[in-house]
Amino acid sequence: MFRLLVFYATPTDPAEFDRRYQEEHVPLTWKIPGLQGFGVSRGPVTSTQEPAPYLIANLEFASPEDAEAALASEESQAAVAHASEIATGGMWVASYEETPTKAPA
Repeated sequence: MFRLLVFYATPTDPAEFDRRYQEEHVPLTWKIPGLQGFGVSRGPVTSTQEPAPYLIANLEFASPEDAEAALASEESQAAVAHASEIATGGMWVASYEETPTKAPA
């Protein structure tokens, strides 16, 4: 599993950001080819870093290669452009390949 995390800083108008994120951005994001899962944080985000992100989006892909192909798509480029437009407080991205672990015996 490959995960892409998008961290959004507090927007200048949180109510407008929330509305546009839910009504406009979520449908755009679900159009990204190869996207297997997509979730967002709800409620306050806590962090050892200040300020804490306002919202965190978690996008899941089968592999780094699938994510790379998806991110090159027109659908992804449209979603990124939209996110940049509505993220009036700024945003940043982290990604990683998740390796399952087993509990010790």
